[in-house]
Order: sequence, then structure tokens, then C-alpha cells
Amino acid sequence: MRTPDGSALVHLLLAGIVMTADWGMKDENSLKLAEKHYVKGDLPKDLAHLKSFPKLPGSCDESSRILLEKRALYEREDVFPPGVIDYVAKILQEEKDKGLSKKLKGLSGKQRLQEVQKIMHKDLHRH
Repeated sequence: MRTPDGSALVHLLLAGIVMTADWGMKDENSLKLAEKHYVKGDLPKDLAHLKSFPKLPGSCDESSRILLEKRALYEREDVFPPGVIDYVAKILQEEKDKGLSKKLKGLSGKQRLQEVQKIMHKDLHRH
């Protein structure tokens, strides 16, 4: 599991963690997957192993698309109702951050810092 950030909706996060643990205990392929991604030592020094990990979404826009594509994983056993998945996807889409990484890379250090701080503080008290 990768560590979530502070903007996560904690109840949904915990429900997702429980679903993941449940899947890990029941699925016959979970042990192979865990062994494949088990980290020994310093991961940044082991580039081959680092490159074997699935790529994380680069934006909220991309996360929303993936969530909608894989919604059946979350809706199984009625843990997450379809309306919750739609709501979270909408929140992610409203960030309108497609291409943001490219934009940030093009800014000077000071401008990038200011833009990142603005983004980080925008929804600080949202949930």
C-alpha cells in the first residue's frame, strides 16, 4: 500500500484499506503480487525494481478516469455505492489539473513554489 496524502476522505480511505486487506486474504494471486512488489533495502537505488511498480496517476483527472474504469472493484459487495464513486470522480474532475505537471515544470523555482503552495492550501479545510 502506498501512503495516502492528507486530502483523503478518511472514511472512504479506511473502507478501501479494509477492502484491500480482504482481497489480499481471499485472492489466490495476492501472495505472488506481494512478493513481486516487496521492497528490500533502498528502493531508489534499485531502479529495475522501482520500474516494475505500476505507474501512479499523474493528475486528479487521470485518477478520476481510472476510478470510473475500475469502479466495479469498489462497488463489489455494496461497500461503495455507485453514487459515492460518481461523487469522488466529480470532485477529482473539478480539480481541472490535466497537464498541470507540464505547466509546473515550465515555471521558475519561485513561481513553481508559489503555484504549488496555492494548490496545496486551496482545499485545506474542505473536508
